[in-house]
Amino acid sequence: MNMIIPRPSRSSQAFIIIMAALALLAIFPIPPFFFLVLAITFMYAAMSESWNVIGGYTGYMNIGSAGFFGVGAYTTALLLQWYRLSPLLTAPLAGVFAVGLALVVGLPTLRLRGSYFALATLALTLLLGDLVVGFPEITGGGRGITNLHIPGISVELEPQVFYVCFFTLMIITIVSCYTLENSKFGLGLMAIREDEDAARMCGVNAPKLKNLAFMISAFFIGVAGGLFTPYLSYVAPSLAFNILITISPVLMSIFGGKGSWIGPIIGAFILDIVRQYLSFLILSE
Repeated sequence: MNMIIPRPSRSSQAFIIIMAALALLAIFPIPPFFFLVLAITFMYAAMSESWNVIGGYTGYMNIGSAGFFGVGAYTTALLLQWYRLSPLLTAPLAGVFAVGLALVVGLPTLRLRGSYFALATLALTLLLGDLVVGFPEITGGGRGITNLHIPGISVELEPQVFYVCFFTLMIITIVSCYTLENSKFGLGLMAIREDEDAARMCGVNAPKLKNLAFMISAFFIGVAGGLFTPYLSYVAPSLAFNILITISPVLMSIFGGKGSWIGPIIGAFILDIVRQYLSFLILSE
């Protein structure tokens, strides 16, 4: 029996070509500024795609992404400061810590729906920011932690390294979300989004699926935070738990089209590149 492999659509083929071109760009000697600009775009693309798991597929408006991002940022910052461990190695661990936080927070908050869930996740971000400020002997308080360069990598090479790291994170996130969208697990999440009560009556284990979606979303956002710390070589509560870190993935996902794997990527590339271009124009005046 011959297996028929479906041919990718034109949009999928165009997407693959663009990603391949961006991957090849890493080996060319382009100005470091462009590596740094595109690295942040990749970061927001990965975060938007991650947010889409809980906000798009499941329909739960999470506006506490900065909480997971901040936990990831401080995980790599402290491991680098105390043990000189490279964030390139500890970034996945930052994601694991974010998953742990999502598990603890998700058990009570995912019982809420609508605006109540959104406000609960926002409160999480505000609370974590205050906790970091309250332990200056560990976290540096409001001043933060400085001089967080990656050990063993020259400053000249860092832009290219961050480009590769954030691009890799974005690709892994995209592949994970594409696989999820076309799985039984993804169908269960979409059923919850459309009508959670009806999904439960049809045998969907809504609490389990919601918690898993929340943890998957938190993992990739935590890894992004873990890589963002050495990118700036500095971390502080005002950066790690910034409300813009929460709002940006939401806006990008909605702009591009939440609930599909490609929508958040389109939204992130368009809005973040426009944002960085406008910032450049303002600073250059």
